[in-house]
Amino acid sequence: RLTYKSLVDSYSKVLPEDAIRFWKLFGGSKENIFTKALFYAFRLDPSTYKTGLTMVFFKSGDLAKLDEVLKSSSHWKSNNDPKKTEVIKRFKQYYIRMKWRIVFA
Repeated sequence: RLTYKSLVDSYSKVLPEDAIRFWKLFGGSKENIFTKALFYAFRLDPSTYKTGLTMVFFKSGDLAKLDEVLKSSSHWKSNNDPKKTEVIKRFKQYYIRMKWRIVFA
């Protein structure tokens, strides 16, 4: 299990400033929403984790997938890296979908 804060601290360094601004603007700087957007962006299977009030709980062995994602993202070569571009696009897309759901709910 990991706290939302530890995930935000780890991954906010990997994501570019415009993605972090997007989170602060549309996510209200809520760490749990950042975590959900991050998992959506990196295509983590929702059946491998559960979200609580202050922590994310992983099934045994699935925490290694998260470490693998963090390691791979730290090796992005440039801003034009296709994997980085896709992750940032999906990260922002999560917030857009979230806002649309609120509007049409």
